[in-house]
Order: sequence, then structure tokens, then C-alpha cells
Amino acid sequence: MITPLADLHRRAGAALEEFGGWTIPSVFTDLIEEYNAVRQRVGLLDLSCRGRIQVSGKERVRYLQSLLSNDVARLAPGSGCVATLLTNKGRMISFLRVLNMGESFLLDVEPAAMPKTFDTLMGYRLSLRVQIEDVTAATAVLSLQGQYAWVVIRALAASELDPLDRELDHREILIAVESAEAPNAPRLIPVRLVRASHTGEEGYDLIAGVSFAPLLWQMILQRGEDYGLKRVGWSALNLLRVEAAIPWYGVDLDETTIPLEAGLDNAVSFGKGCYVGQETIVKIAHRGHVNRRLVGLVVKGESVPEAGARIFVGGSDVGRMTSAVFSPMLASVIALGYVKRELSSPGTAVTIRTSRGDVEAEIVPLPFLSPPGAG
Repeated sequence: MITPLADLHRRAGAALEEFGGWTIPSVFTDLIEEYNAVRQRVGLLDLSCRGRIQVSGKERVRYLQSLLSNDVARLAPGSGCVATLLTNKGRMISFLRVLNMGESFLLDVEPAAMPKTFDTLMGYRLSLRVQIEDVTAATAVLSLQGQYAWVVIRALAASELDPLDRELDHREILIAVESAEAPNAPRLIPVRLVRASHTGEEGYDLIAGVSFAPLLWQMILQRGEDYGLKRVGWSALNLLRVEAAIPWYGVDLDETTIPLEAGLDNAVSFGKGCYVGQETIVKIAHRGHVNRRLVGLVVKGESVPEAGARIFVGGSDVGRMTSAVFSPMLASVIALGYVKRELSSPGTAVTIRTSRGDVEAEIVPLPFLSPPGAG
């Protein structure tokens, strides 16, 4: 599959790659330039490959409440939360974002999890009065990430905007777009604006109808020019999200993962009542710990280990690495991986066995970089 902006990406000279069944822009100009744009100014990403599922109908709250790990019944219109969709044994089918849009919910799903998420939701629909629609192909998602993201959003909006204070707060806004044919009669494009960080920086997603996406992309490039905005590909996004310790489904999360192992406690409600997979979560909560944890690793040397490399302590296999990058900000190789709980403390020395030989590493606290405003 390709995004609705594929032609624009090709014309901009982007290198393309496959990810989650999609052909997406990997790098537009230079990886470090794109990385620095987000960390220092603002970057524009095409996230249209993320899946979008709309859930509506009279029993939509009851339906989602019985399936998802978080308490969606408490969400007011215009707010959102992260959640997981689990198997009966508490393993992750999906890690998703849930937006209450009033008459419906929008589920934002990572690309690798989309097919099974949609099939699972359909399988649990039964006789409930609920409609489930895959709206991925009908919409596009453009994302602004960085300290000037809100400034660019305000420059795009057709009227004054109140800030979105909390992560996943959202609202519909109108963006005024001038056309060459009618420069004095701006066209108003409806867009769902969502506060959403994918990088550890302040960020906003703009969800628009697919027919508006190319025009909106061009408008953002124009409005962001004064703020040093750059197009950002998935290679830079991967680097940014590892530094921020944001796990990706299909990379750091899969159907062997229990949410609490990955530190996704904010995606789980411990008091809302029954949902699929709850029994496992409750047992872990009563036990007081998981058997393994997602940890951060600082790796010695400049070689970046491959995903899946095994982690050893004292000659014993204690886990595996899931993601690794060279961090420009920290000037070192960093990685995410799972290790046995009793060996997950910061300061623990480990060995990562790669195809090129063993490398030494040390477990460190996550995230590698503190979010904006952290003391």
C-alpha cells in the first residue's frame, strides 16, 4: 500500500522503504537534518500508514469497554487515551490510541497491528448495536512534531485556537487554503487536530479527508518555512522515538508481550471491571511484578546491534534486544530490549551477542531523553 502523498514524496526525492505493509518515505534529504528539525524546530511527517478504525452505534461504549484495557467510558468528547487490545491470555494484539469524537470513537492503530486489530474487533461485535469501519483509506494523517508545532498550527487555522492541554485532546478545526484559481476566496478544509507526540517533543496530528491531503501537506510546508520546518522520514522518526522510549508494535511489542512488561501501565485500568485479557493483568498486579521488563541500554562502541540480538549476563541468556540506533544527542548507541526483571536495574552490565560479535552495554533509566519541560 502507498500513502495518498506518495507522488509528492517521490517528487521531493524521498528514499522509500517498506514498513507494516506500506511503502513510506524513509529519508527526504538527510537523516540528521531531519532529526535536528524535530529536536530544535519542527518537522512534518506523513503518518497515513497508521490504521484508523471508526466505532459508532448506540452500544459503542459498552463494546469498547468490554474489549480494551483502558477505561474508555470515562472519556469525555474531545479527549483520548492509550489502550491495548489483548488476547484471552493478556498478550497484546494491538497498542492503540482511542479518541472520543462524541457520536463515535476513532481508534488509531500502528500499521503492523491493523489487520488483526480490525478482524478481532469484528469478531467480537456479535449482536451489539455497533458499527465498525476501517477509514484508513478515506483519511490521511499529517503530523507536526517539535517546539514550533503549535505555532505552525495557529498559522494554518482559519480562526483563533484554544490550546490542547493534554496528550490526545482533540477537536475539529478549519484550515483556510488559498488556490491559484481563487486567491481571494480561501477554501475551508475540516481537519481533526489531535495533540499527539510520536517523538518525545510536543506534537500534533492532523487527520483529514484523503482528497485534501496533498493540498494540506503543501500548505504546511509553506506556513512552516519561517520556522525551519523540514519534511521528516521514518528513519529519523525511528531515531527520535527510541530516544523517547516509545515502543512500536511489530518491533518492540507483539503477541508475546504483556502491556506491563513494556511499561504501558497508562494503557491499563485496574478498576474498570471486566475486559478481554483482564485476568492475566489482575494476577500480575496481585503478584506485584512481571517476569521481564523493557529496559534502555547504552551500548559501547559505534556498531548498532541488529534487532533480535540476545542479551547475556554472566554467560546466561537473559533477554533480547528489540531496537537500536545511534543517538546524535547522546553521541552513543542506544537500544531497547527485554531482560529478566531481577536484572533490569539501571547500572546492570550486560553483553549483547550480535552477528558481528559481542558488545558490552549498560542498563539505564528510560526515557533516554527527558520530555520537554521536565526538570
